[in-house]
Amino acid sequence: MFRVRLKQYCSRLGVSTVNYSLLLPVAVPIVFLLAVSSGWSREIHILHYNDFHVNNSPRYTVDEDGDGYYRGGAANLKGLVDSLRTVYSYDLLVNTGDDFQGSPISGFTRGGSQVAILNAMGVEFFCPGNHEFDYGDLNLLEQLAPASFYTICCNVTDDQGRLYWPAYHIIELGGLRLGIIGVITAGLPELVVKENLEHSRVLEPVEEIRRWLRQLEDETDLQLLLSHSGYRTDSLYAVTLPGIDAIIGGHSHTELPQGRWIGNTLVVQAGCCGNWLGDLLITIDDTTGAVTLTDWLHEVGVGQVTPAADMQLTVKQLADQLPAELSEVIGQLAQPWLRERGESNVGDWTADVMRTYAATDLGFMNLGGLRRNLPAGEITRLDIWEVHPFGNHYVTFEMTGQELLMFLQRVARDELNESFAFSGMEFSIHQELGVVSRILIDGESLILNRSYTAVTNNFIFSHLEEIFTLDPALVNARHLPELDRDVIIQAVREQQTVTAVNHNRITFY
Repeated sequence: MFRVRLKQYCSRLGVSTVNYSLLLPVAVPIVFLLAVSSGWSREIHILHYNDFHVNNSPRYTVDEDGDGYYRGGAANLKGLVDSLRTVYSYDLLVNTGDDFQGSPISGFTRGGSQVAILNAMGVEFFCPGNHEFDYGDLNLLEQLAPASFYTICCNVTDDQGRLYWPAYHIIELGGLRLGIIGVITAGLPELVVKENLEHSRVLEPVEEIRRWLRQLEDETDLQLLLSHSGYRTDSLYAVTLPGIDAIIGGHSHTELPQGRWIGNTLVVQAGCCGNWLGDLLITIDDTTGAVTLTDWLHEVGVGQVTPAADMQLTVKQLADQLPAELSEVIGQLAQPWLRERGESNVGDWTADVMRTYAATDLGFMNLGGLRRNLPAGEITRLDIWEVHPFGNHYVTFEMTGQELLMFLQRVARDELNESFAFSGMEFSIHQELGVVSRILIDGESLILNRSYTAVTNNFIFSHLEEIFTLDPALVNARHLPELDRDVIIQAVREQQTVTAVNHNRITFY
């Protein structure tokens, strides 16, 4: 497919012959044509970032040695973008979604703050992620109205089947015609509260991408996919849809320092939270018509780049909209709260607080609902808002020991899209066999025919059938009135000094 487009492109350049025998699959970051040029070449840079999650200010993180430091932030990211754009002749800045949700300002403005950040950042193309729908589909359309960038997405429509945004856009840059398609994960309905997609339909992505690729084939020289689908799904797209030249991804927060070649498609992704800026380089040899693709990541370290003054002002103006009481100190954290991919101290502590508040036997906290690490020291109300930005409330329900066993077997087989922190129980998992055993409830063996009470948040409860295989109408559900962050704030006030440890409630063997 690219051979035809390359011939068309070379014809526009006035290059009469191209050695197509050199068009070979390679295991290095060079694609389409290997050739040595004795002439000029041009470089097009596609700068990309994803899953920013309202990291408007630098955030605390921990390195492999356990040392804490700060990185990211909108002003530092824009400072890096601006510095690169002063030396790049041809460039684009694209974002692959999940800018919304992660800090109070996003909730107060229902995502409007992040559209302002995207505008100030100079983003040219944007593909929405699942968190852009956290305040509702119609709200998203309203918030994007003042956008100065193109929003593209080929597989979300209204309830009449009309696309909310164009499926693609064609842009000529450095003499090369780029066709850029946007796509969001097919799992969108399982990733948001169901009411937030009340007016929307999500189409099967592969067929939609294929349809638009066919349309772009004769109109463009390179075809790029902006995808909020996750690295695993992007890899499947690369295999299933070989017409895509590069996939710029998001959703899975995957750091790909040099991208990954899957067949003839380069798959790239820049981690998350503004910690990295991806740089996809397209090099065109004007003598031979050879086109190469490479990608790398620039780290956005505090002190390593000069922050952009205009973005600093934008961030401050947004922060000034927050109520002053959010800066109130409510307690002390004895150890850092550190989120992990599995069990963590902040996960165990939060699940325990939930279970105490709801007075249930069991507690289930989805780890994706914990959005920040916190350093040891003072805890403010703002800190808790940033750890728990969604404004969920808690729901209690009942399940039998047999139903709990079936759920934990799915956990052991890694069949769920969610990971959990657990309270009131401990159990073991045989990693090779994917089998759960030794289930203890409050220190006592699980009783299969006994009814247990449990608590989770309303997001998980809205997907009770998919996650727990339980009918929400048959579990004696009770929706508790207080917001989750208010419950957490009260728990910190009561404890004053919070000591959170990893209890190792899950044992692997």
